[in-house]
Amino acid sequence: MRQNVPSDVKIAEVDGTWRLGFASEVTNGGPGYLKITGNGPGDAPMVADQIVQMSDGSTTTVDAVGEMHYVIGGGHEHWHLLDFERYELRSASDPAHTIVKDQKTGFCLTDAFTSDLCGRHQPELTTVSEGISVGGSDKYLGYLEGQYLVLDPTTVPSGDYVLVNRMNPTGALLDADASDNAASVRLAVSWDAGGTPTIQITNSCPASIDCPAPTDPLPDPGSQPTDSAPGAVVPASGPQDVPIVPPADFAPARAKASLSRSMAGRLVFRAIQKSLATPRWLRTTCTRRDVDTFACTSTWRDRKAAKWHGRVRVWYSVSGGRLSWFYDLSARRSPGGRLVVRRARRGSAGRAVFAASGALFCARADSA
Repeated sequence: MRQNVPSDVKIAEVDGTWRLGFASEVTNGGPGYLKITGNGPGDAPMVADQIVQMSDGSTTTVDAVGEMHYVIGGGHEHWHLLDFERYELRSASDPAHTIVKDQKTGFCLTDAFTSDLCGRHQPELTTVSEGISVGGSDKYLGYLEGQYLVLDPTTVPSGDYVLVNRMNPTGALLDADASDNAASVRLAVSWDAGGTPTIQITNSCPASIDCPAPTDPLPDPGSQPTDSAPGAVVPASGPQDVPIVPPADFAPARAKASLSRSMAGRLVFRAIQKSLATPRWLRTTCTRRDVDTFACTSTWRDRKAAKWHGRVRVWYSVSGGRLSWFYDLSARRSPGGRLVVRRARRGSAGRAVFAASGALFCARADSA
């Protein structure tokens, strides 16, 4: 696996805070795929294992290389692999010293092994796979949520810094060559009297967290040299100004609703299962009532093939640091069955964790 040099570097002032944004890309240059499979009990974090492709066509498993969490908000609503990459701003004079760290909530590796965007709208899944194919890459563009570092003149005063992108920062993933797991660009930062930054890219350093001052002009940091030795400083055309862009370029993608229609249908199934028994041949039609609530009508059959009709309302709620889903149910077996009513029953709940970017994910769940 190779971490490419940060590209599409830009800055913007968002809600009174300056953000340094950039794109990040990891490329699979090896002979085998990167496949990550998470397994868990459902509605809870998964333990992530790496499935390694061997030269004889067989596979082996590297256990517990990380965790997968289901992320809600910011347009995600899918499973993220934590600690796949890290973004850091370091001192140019002391590149071992990290000054600012990223705020990412993880990564959905969509290049291979996933046809549903890493289990999108399916927090109840017990297994998810994702990864990068041979010759493929996973790229996060500079305008996506979390692709930035926060700057201020106190933490990052005028001077020289190194923006470092690192994949496999924990070293847990099995990689045949870890020498190119980090790449960087050198930045010259200055602040005016009004607190507005001016930033220039002065060097580009593949396969290195130490990006020294250039001795020769350098190429575009967005380019990825293919014949450079690890750690090489690649000549460029001179300092490049980092543009100041509109705040909208850093706005996270917003989902139209926290609770999707497909998820509402799944919760209806689980509400019936919890209150009565596992439904068969379930047919459900749901109508949105608000951003987090659906009202649904359903028909199904029980184990004895008796037909049921029912109404189920499902909704999400975040309270006291917990993300929960609830349901109301009224159902009757036909003909002439008694009415079964359940009001404001909690389906399940987990610890609600808000990232600095505003994204919400469920870190742990329990049954109700």
